Amino acid sequence: MLHFTGEQHEGEWRTALHQVLDVTGVGSVTASKALQWMHKEKIISYYSGKNGYGIHIVFNKVQ
Repeated sequence: MLHFTGEQHEGEWRTALHQVLDVTGVGSVTASKALQWMHKEKIISYYSGKNGYGIHIVFNKVQ
């Protein structure tokens, strides 16, 4: 499971999405499409809360 939440970083607010983009190194459109595709293919389950609340990514049956 991966869990990203908003946080203060170097004096500015970093949303969960900003953290996902930092980790993946891709743009928001690419990250969104990748998450949606992996969810559709049942590779992951994920939840994205409103207002930067958080993003939870759970890998399904990783072998």
